Amino acid sequence: MKLYFIVETKNADNDSLRDEERQKIKHAEKFFNDAIKIKFVTQYSGQKIIDLINEVYNKS
Repeated sequence: MKLYFIVETKNADNDSLRDEERQKIKHAEKFFNDAIKIKFVTQYSGQKIIDLINEVYNKS
């Protein structure tokens, strides 16, 4: 199994994001999940990349 992983990090948590940033995340999620069938996961402040990789890998 191959895992291609793209992460855009934000130095914030979900509650402190501006509306513009929330909208960008929403559009990116729709594009990746619907258009090109790549799992999209958002990484917020305090989350470790390894935890996100394990989450995606274990759901595959």
